[in-house]
Amino acid sequence: MKKLLFFLALELIFIFFLDKTLSDFIYNLYLKYKFLQAIVKLGNILGDPFIITRLIVFFFIFSLFLKLFSRSIILFKNKQKYLEKFYKISLVIFLSFLLSNALVHLIKILTLRERPFFTDNPLNFFCYSEAIAKNLLWKTHYKSFPSGHVICSSSLFFSLYFIFKTFQKNIYQKLALLFFFIPFLTALARIALKAHWPSDTFLSLLLGYYVSYYVFKKLNLRENS
Repeated sequence: MKKLLFFLALELIFIFFLDKTLSDFIYNLYLKYKFLQAIVKLGNILGDPFIITRLIVFFFIFSLFLKLFSRSIILFKNKQKYLEKFYKISLVIFLSFLLSNALVHLIKILTLRERPFFTDNPLNFFCYSEAIAKNLLWKTHYKSFPSGHVICSSSLFFSLYFIFKTFQKNIYQKLALLFFFIPFLTALARIALKAHWPSDTFLSLLLGYYVSYYVFKKLNLRENS
């Protein structure tokens, strides 16, 4: 409860005091340094909903197919343990993705916050009258809070982080660390492109982390499971 209150307070600090300053600072750095533009491009790709959604759905369906039909395929007859593990991993990622995205899109609709490339005011929430007047109610212009790109990235890579942390080999531990930082790269990219306020990305990072952790713990995925 204390952690929740702390993060809620931090989110409010972002919205009321830091969003505009941080947004302008990161955007100016992005315009000034070319190497940052390459990093931003990569971060944006690593959170692209079109790519992430299809990737997660494909691997889940593929793992489900192997789980159901592997016994009838000679090549996989002695690989049941590994196929079951693969299925559990894909299930953790799939459920984390579904739950976190459902939460994010619900919040988007409820808050209807204007994106930073349409306004300089980070307090433009609940813009129902404006969105309806401009016929943009169902478009993305007023769905800034939280970030869809960041939730796609965080639901995938935070899930992989928790999974790889259970493996003992050093290489897996290093990969886990890499996976942990990728969503922050996507968050940076979305702020630099003026697609989101910092508080949009911060909330998505929190939701992605805690939803992934919750699903991971519920399914009790361990190296020897």
